[in-house]
Amino acid sequence: ALGSVTDRDIMDHVIYNMEDTEMLELLRPSLEEASGIQTQELALDYIGKRSGITGATKEKRISYAREVLMKETLPHCGVGERCFTKKTFFVGYMTHKLLSL
Repeated sequence: ALGSVTDRDIMDHVIYNMEDTEMLELLRPSLEEASGIQTQELALDYIGKRSGITGATKEKRISYAREVLMKETLPHCGVGERCFTKKTFFVGYMTHKLLSL
């Protein structure tokens, strides 16, 4: 939802060495679970559907999800749409650290 769409793009933010098979195997279940979400719009709608807003149109769900990601998710990385790249790198870094434990 933050802009990384392909599995490879996501892996590039989490796994710094693509020869690290252990890290690849740890990330595989998450990539498989999200395999049905192939676009940023689908990812935003997925988040929006879980927001608790009932009866909202798809456009309103997507708008709400984008707003939450911009303003309430990792605000120390910035609060504008242009900050999605920073947030993507930070989420990748955090995921890498967690998988490394």
